[in-house]
Amino acid sequence: MTSHVLSVEGKMLLNPFKHALTLAFYSLFVLSACAPKLIIKESEPVKLFKEANACYYRGEYKEAENWYRESLKAKADPEVLANLACLYKDGGRFSEAAACYAASLELKKDSFRTLNLALCLFQDGKYAETSAVAEQLIYPEAGQEKFIKFYALVLSGCCAQASGKTKAAEIFFSSALELEPLSAVIKQKLAEAYAASGDAARALSLYKDALRLDSSLYRINLKIAGIQEQQGKFREAYSSLSRLSLSEPGYPGVSSGLKKLAERIPDADRKSEEAVQESGRKSKKCPEVKPLAGRDKNPVIRVLLVSGVDSLRIKCGSPVNFTLFGRKAGTAFPEQEIRVTLSGGSFSVKDGAGKELIKERFKGHDPLLFENPGGVSTFTIYDVTLNKGYFWSKNEDRSYRGALEVSLGENGLSLVNLLPLDEYLYSVVPSEIRASSDREALLAQAVVARSYAYSKLGLKTHPSADLCADVDCQAYNGVESEFPGTTEAVEATKGELLLSGGKAVTAFFFSNCGGHTRNVEDVWGSDPLKVFKGKSDFPPGADGGLYEDWPLTPELLDRWIKSEPHAYCVKDAHFRWFRVIDKSANEIKVVKRDIFGYIKEVRIGEKKFTGERVRSAFSGLRSNLVKFEGSFVYGAGFGHGVGMCQDGAAGMAKKGFSYKDILNHYFTDSEVKAVY
Repeated sequence: MTSHVLSVEGKMLLNPFKHALTLAFYSLFVLSACAPKLIIKESEPVKLFKEANACYYRGEYKEAENWYRESLKAKADPEVLANLACLYKDGGRFSEAAACYAASLELKKDSFRTLNLALCLFQDGKYAETSAVAEQLIYPEAGQEKFIKFYALVLSGCCAQASGKTKAAEIFFSSALELEPLSAVIKQKLAEAYAASGDAARALSLYKDALRLDSSLYRINLKIAGIQEQQGKFREAYSSLSRLSLSEPGYPGVSSGLKKLAERIPDADRKSEEAVQESGRKSKKCPEVKPLAGRDKNPVIRVLLVSGVDSLRIKCGSPVNFTLFGRKAGTAFPEQEIRVTLSGGSFSVKDGAGKELIKERFKGHDPLLFENPGGVSTFTIYDVTLNKGYFWSKNEDRSYRGALEVSLGENGLSLVNLLPLDEYLYSVVPSEIRASSDREALLAQAVVARSYAYSKLGLKTHPSADLCADVDCQAYNGVESEFPGTTEAVEATKGELLLSGGKAVTAFFFSNCGGHTRNVEDVWGSDPLKVFKGKSDFPPGADGGLYEDWPLTPELLDRWIKSEPHAYCVKDAHFRWFRVIDKSANEIKVVKRDIFGYIKEVRIGEKKFTGERVRSAFSGLRSNLVKFEGSFVYGAGFGHGVGMCQDGAAGMAKKGFSYKDILNHYFTDSEVKAVY
């Protein structure tokens, strides 16, 4: 290996590994002079090691450090050294972590620990030394896992970037992309390198590619808008900033940026674009649908589509009757636009030309019902914003089955969709799971979605509605999302619910568990429920049984999150992911984890975040199963982690499991039974 100078604890070494064991022990025992002294027996290092691991998950890091040190007094063990290094690394103590990794590597060669040594050197600002260590992994011996070379290239690229070596950064990031062509973050880093060298066109193309691959990187819209503004493309820049505003309302500078760009867009261009949009709306007819057989015997569900607005624009696909106070109040014709406008504590109903469809103005204490007889045609709602505040938020026109109900709430108009439960599922199932998944996975999704919705009937957890249309409840994207295969799955499981103790289960589900689900009490603070116990998402014996004994050691958890272990949900981009953030290691403190490695509590400066709020503390964080290591974030999975892993269900279906097998796997002591 090329000789470079490494400085740790004030000592200068010519080689990162030379005298590393002595150096590490110097760090350990000089620093431990003031630590509590523990009396141990030579035969107890294993017990001490286990106690240290338990302290790690409880967030008792000082106690864990003491236990590891005491264990090392009995034996210089590379596993203990690596776990102590991991503890230091997690706490931002990168110099001490590097010394421990180097000491561990003197005792036992391990490419993963070499990678972590390089990472610690980088986060400690030692870029030349990082490059020297990473170089070993870029040109590896046979048998090295691909992810190790990938992260070594990333580290080398970041070192070059931090040192102002733009061309070298481009080479390293391009090589990393050859290994992982769909890595959005590396496309982003390569775009930054091109932008720094003045190649705005290539930077813009890569920024757009990154965002297309991973919408959680929505803050890239700020970079895209900046380049577009420099190019004089003010309308495009305005659209990019608007997308950022949808995902993160109130992001600094966006509101003023939008205002400035709006002033630079010629009125003629704006009016032309609006005219094209309105012409398209006028020519596009509301979709026709096949109604559910026996729909009058199906439970009716109320779904909140829109709330807190001053106006609504609705297009009806067939003759529509308006019912107010239990009597017919007006009629609209097929493909006629209906405009509901709030003014002075009451609202009016007019057609697109401004003609009143209901002669009286009224307060919304009694809702106005738009009925669509027969269930064959639909309503189209213009400018529906769903999932506002999430990185996948969109504003678009959507069409829905059933009837619509308008009412006046505290913050404005509300629009509720009333329809048979299984017609609602026609849209929910393909909105929540890939319609191309194997049939058994679609059947499982139909049952859990029905169970979740059924358990909410009549509870009115939302104003005038059982559920909302966002992912806070279940994604409900309208008839455009319907797909023959998912419709068949709904019909094949007609009336089937997931039951536990004879009651319908509020069957939680989410995108990807990263290999292990969670206990419900660790997410929402509820009482423990057997049906929602955390489950491994891999068959017995996977990876040689390396990850079967949970909680894992800190180093095994580190390896689990950064590598690609075997799991049913592995064939998805959400299984493992990587981020670069602008918060320093000293700002972020993981207070505690659950036994499956998910963060339960984190502090950022003086602010504390627990449960699902952990994800909201960072833009685009996919799950709580993450490691914060300086400016890098390594993550696994996507979603809250409770109940059914959708990608795991798809993986199990591919391996021949039935939908009932899948549901029994994710929901302990449950049964599937038709109740209507």
